[in-house]
Amino acid sequence: VKLVSTKVTQVVFDFSNHYYIVNDKFKGTTHPTMAFRNDYYEWWQIQDLLVNDKLITTDLSLDEVVAIGRVDEDVELVGIRVDKYNTYFAEGYLVHD
Repeated sequence: VKLVSTKVTQVVFDFSNHYYIVNDKFKGTTHPTMAFRNDYYEWWQIQDLLVNDKLITTDLSLDEVVAIGRVDEDVELVGIRVDKYNTYFAEGYLVHD
């Protein structure tokens, strides 16, 4: 695995009436997140992550999901698109745009 830098090509703003929070630090709405579950890696929407799933961190280690919850409040969303690669790290976890 090789980590590389890339350019942000687009920034999109939106609003939602809820978001999810994982391990009291990773917040998102429907972002695909890479998780290790049942002996293989797969992209999961954040709301479909489960306790005991393992997320890929910036140092390529696995961080176990110990808590996930939905927060019902209005929030402004900021989404990005990146040049060439469709994956990046958000709040320390591997996600897909």
